[in-house]
Amino acid sequence: MLFFILTPILALHMKNNALGDVRIAGIALSCSTIGGFASGFALPVTKRVFKKYLVPVMLTAMSAGFLVLSWFPISVAVFAALLLIGFANRSVYPLFFLKATERTTPGESVKATAFLSAMIYLGQFSAPPFQRFVGVLSGRPETGFLYLFVALVTLTVALALFA
Repeated sequence: MLFFILTPILALHMKNNALGDVRIAGIALSCSTIGGFASGFALPVTKRVFKKYLVPVMLTAMSAGFLVLSWFPISVAVFAALLLIGFANRSVYPLFFLKATERTTPGESVKATAFLSAMIYLGQFSAPPFQRFVGVLSGRPETGFLYLFVALVTLTVALALFA
């Protein structure tokens, strides 16, 4: 759910910070996809380098990307942050499906992956109301604060996993 806060408010974030129009926001979002694409090629090496720390390292990287979005309203920084977020997200994403199928029988793996997919889409559906809730509860509905919130939560989870 936290990752999906990125997309719905990015165009607004860029507009509010005078970083460009909808076209530039689309290009910026494409950076996330490019980062994800690159992670597919790099995943075997990334897994070998970080071993059991892959998930917390990638969550830390994702947190760093959201921090950059929050603190540095500069187009180049936004593009770099989205590359990093996309890379980190798509480095972790396949591991969830792998773990779901490893811990089930072959007959149950289809159900496990279907359930996981449903939870991912539920997170995507829940992201806009959740971001509104966070904005209202904190009294800070601006996009930069929401990205900072995601960065802090993601970093907290990463630190818990490191521990």
